[in-house]
Amino acid sequence: LIVSRFRGGVKGLPLLRRALSLGARFYYSLLYPGTGITDWTTGWRVYSYSFLRRYWEAYPELFQSEGFTAQTEILLRALQLNPRARVVEEGGVINYGRKRGRSKMRILRTAYEYLNLGLKVRFGQPQRSKGWAR
Repeated sequence: LIVSRFRGGVKGLPLLRRALSLGARFYYSLLYPGTGITDWTTGWRVYSYSFLRRYWEAYPELFQSEGFTAQTEILLRALQLNPRARVVEEGGVINYGRKRGRSKMRILRTAYEYLNLGLKVRFGQPQRSKGWAR
């Protein structure tokens, strides 16, 4: 389950961060058409035990990315499982104005990492998948 800001809403998100989220939405929707996913970069996710077990069997290292892109890497790899993981989105309002302290996100570095991740997973070395096509 993904809690999507694009199906719910966002409050208090700086313009540059909003642009990054919209850009990622457009970019990943081009790389992975037909998924219906609107929020590729949110960290608001819930995974079922059966999915986590299946994912871990296919990818024991879980993810290779560091930082903000790790959750997106899990999602991209999940879409490459055979059969493809089922992804459901629900709308949720995320209020960044309630967050304490400054963001640790470095915008340009993170944007580059998201671009690189999308290409690496989509066109790089094929990600292995250990079935569960049972």
